[in-house]
Amino acid sequence: MRAPPLAAMAIATVLGCLSATRAATPLPSAHLPLVDRCEDLAGLRDSGALPLRRESAAAPDMSDETEMLPQSSLRTRKRFQKPAETVFDPQVHTGRIVLKLADDEDFRIDTGGALTAPKQARAIAINEIVTRIMGATDAKRVFARPETSLAFDRFCGERWMGEEMPDLTQFVLLSPRERLDVAAMEAVIWHLNSLPFVDLAYFEGRAPTPAAPLPDASKIGTFEALQGYLKAAPEGVDAYYAWTKPGGTGANVKVVDVELGWNIRFEGNQGHEDLPLPFVVIGRPTLEPAIAYHGSAVVGIIAGVNNSLGVTGIVHDAAIGVSATDDQNVASIASAINQASAVAGTGNVIVVETHILGPVTLEPGRDCAQSSGPPRRAVVPAEYDVAAYSAITVASANQRIVVEAAGNGAVSLAHSLFGGIFDSTSPGFQESHAIIVGGRSSATGVPKCETNFGERIDASAWGENVATAGGSALWRNLTPRDLQGEPPDDSNNLYTSEFSGTSSATAIVAAVVASVQSMQLGRLGPRFPPTAMRKLVRMFGTPQGSDPRQIGVMPDLKAIYEWIVADDDLDGMTNGDEVAVGRNPGVSEVAVLSATFAVLEE
Repeated sequence: MRAPPLAAMAIATVLGCLSATRAATPLPSAHLPLVDRCEDLAGLRDSGALPLRRESAAAPDMSDETEMLPQSSLRTRKRFQKPAETVFDPQVHTGRIVLKLADDEDFRIDTGGALTAPKQARAIAINEIVTRIMGATDAKRVFARPETSLAFDRFCGERWMGEEMPDLTQFVLLSPRERLDVAAMEAVIWHLNSLPFVDLAYFEGRAPTPAAPLPDASKIGTFEALQGYLKAAPEGVDAYYAWTKPGGTGANVKVVDVELGWNIRFEGNQGHEDLPLPFVVIGRPTLEPAIAYHGSAVVGIIAGVNNSLGVTGIVHDAAIGVSATDDQNVASIASAINQASAVAGTGNVIVVETHILGPVTLEPGRDCAQSSGPPRRAVVPAEYDVAAYSAITVASANQRIVVEAAGNGAVSLAHSLFGGIFDSTSPGFQESHAIIVGGRSSATGVPKCETNFGERIDASAWGENVATAGGSALWRNLTPRDLQGEPPDDSNNLYTSEFSGTSSATAIVAAVVASVQSMQLGRLGPRFPPTAMRKLVRMFGTPQGSDPRQIGVMPDLKAIYEWIVADDDLDGMTNGDEVAVGRNPGVSEVAVLSATFAVLEE
């Protein structure tokens, strides 16, 4: 038989790994990373072997070689809702427009910053609208990775999840070259949204500057005793128990944090004394203290070095990477998430610590964060933005576990202004498969005043009194020193016991997820996919304190591990026991799975 072309072989290999049947005997550890087979072909991404467009990606008949997943079997993805009108708000929006073109249209950007397309009349129509109304405008892609890489992720994600993924190559950022004309911008968005080959046009949003940890005046030596979140439930997540189990400290797991900056070692920066050397630094992290201290605090919770000083991270043996947003613009957040996904790998963790400004306006006096002053917009999860949501969805479909801050907006995610995107009962619901985290009181477990809440929030953790690395940019205006009692003139040895909000909670839950995944690998088990991991952190933990605002349980590492082990038929499963784990139900499992999953997916 004549050998199939390279593209066909690639597709057959990918789908063959997804259709592998379960063995009746334990698989050796060398076979467990079968879920990585799509990634094993990563070299094909830049070779042109995989077509960029779905129309040409249909594989020839290979029934003799592998089970094929028909393209037509993909569930149709929900299209983004186009607003009736869009009003520019300088407090919430930048002066740029995000344009999501229809999937598979193959729009490109020429050297002059204009759109081109195979159906050139469509590109002309868009360019005419933009230039005639808004004037000279530069266009660039939102997602900077090579188109072949984005197409590859889309292909693998669709085959894994059994549903269409948004085409990230068709996100474009439009920037006017001249002074911003608000009326013209609003008109451009209206006209673009009237075109059937435009999925959505909207003003790019802003992300608020993160609040840095506050310093503490205490003078003590090492600070692990202050890390109450390490303790057993109901006080903490019981990291101490996890540390007694193989993998509990995070070995063989990667965690990539997405935000603005960190005080870490890179390009000659000495970095904080108690933070590990990152395995990757994407972008240009800011070292501005008010911002860098926030990222340092997050990394300290997750992976603070296990030594005789400072704090100890929940998964101090995990590999930590960082992906920096370019600025406070939401399009850069989406791109940073996508970049993080590229380096994270299957079964590993992406932490989205950035919030964005949402549609709900908070009035002074009704906002726990401010008692006076002008009204302000509530901050909300990053995936409220369409580009960020699309990046998270594709990452989840490629089996990255995304842990996302709910945001410190003090609003219900069921609010009507969200259009139902966070309400699973609403036609407008958008399922990203991310684990969204709220903040709770360290003492009572009730939701913190500032946390967002609602049924879409999956889990919670300490949103106050969190001891970690970092400091505060406010110390010049305050007198307290850091936890070591040293003068605050050296940012490399600052610590705090007052990190808070959904930022601290998200870091804790992300570390729990990494620990669970690492313990699963330590048992030679298959890595948990995102949907199963989300069920685990939802099901096994300390309930929140009595309060109508739903933020979910605080995960309990001991309870999760003991439940997994108690249902330990891991090595005795047969093909008749096939269960779906957040994957296309038409594709059988790739590795030995326990009856755990059957319960998780009920």
